[in-house]
Amino acid sequence: LEAGVRIFEYGPRMLHSKAFIADDDTCIVGTANFDHRSFRLNFELSMMYTDLKLTGELDAILRAEFDSAEEVQLLRDRSLWRKRLPEAFARLASPLL
Repeated sequence: LEAGVRIFEYGPRMLHSKAFIADDDTCIVGTANFDHRSFRLNFELSMMYTDLKLTGELDAILRAEFDSAEEVQLLRDRSLWRKRLPEAFARLASPLL
């Protein structure tokens, strides 16, 4: 966040999509979760497309979802440790999962 990256938390319902957009004509869509387990153990598939129209359609879909998301703010809430501490412990165990 300090470097200018924007992070959004999405909460209305579960969002399980995996999609990236690079530039205006390149997108990646697939099943791969971006974690060690998925890359090393699971059989996943992602496709990269270089198509201006398809990337534009995906961009419109993702922007609509961002309207329902909340941007994470640096030091937004000092009680975040109550949420982050259990996540930190879970992250320690993630290689075993």
